[in-house]
Amino acid sequence: VYQPYPNPFIPNGSSEVSLSYELPTRDNAQVRIYSMNGILVRTLQNGPLDGGPQTALWDGRDEAGNIVASGAYIFSVQTGQSGSIQNKVMVVRE
Repeated sequence: VYQPYPNPFIPNGSSEVSLSYELPTRDNAQVRIYSMNGILVRTLQNGPLDGGPQTALWDGRDEAGNIVASGAYIFSVQTGQSGSIQNKVMVVRE
């Protein structure tokens, strides 16, 4: 899992934060955003992905389409073979 870019991120309806990671081999992967208290905010990817570099884009919205509040969020990649890896992304509202 690499550092999100840009970080901090300002969601404004047309911007996205790039969440990059690498899978060693083809695997089922779940890429999710969680609040700092562990509540699922959004699922970005869920299914088989090829090995190698991957990028998920997040527009700062939750599953219902609402722009999330300012604060820290966890970007999590979970696979069947490699387990779970996380990184933090900061959201700043204008």
